[in-house]
Amino acid sequence: MLFSDSHSGCACDVPSVTYQFTWAPDTWSRYYSESPEIHRYFQRVAEKYSVLQFTKLNHTVEKALWNDDVGKWGITVRNNQSDTTFVDECDVFINAGGPLK
Repeated sequence: MLFSDSHSGCACDVPSVTYQFTWAPDTWSRYYSESPEIHRYFQRVAEKYSVLQFTKLNHTVEKALWNDDVGKWGITVRNNQSDTTFVDECDVFINAGGPLK
């Protein structure tokens, strides 16, 4: 399971279709879906595209710096459970934290 869907009473406050990827459309049961349905959607998409092996939950990106010498991003990540940090690198970095992180 990607994350817990036990947030009783939790629902989106925008149309459900805004929670879906354009390349993975879904049919929603209601205009403003509740959290279990949104959770199931993201779980299905993550499993279908095999991204869970590359996903780290309960982690915080503390720093992202572009390194011109190697043409990659250097990412400092903190594991929130063990309070340890590590550095990784990537070609593409997408900040998807949003304003409510």
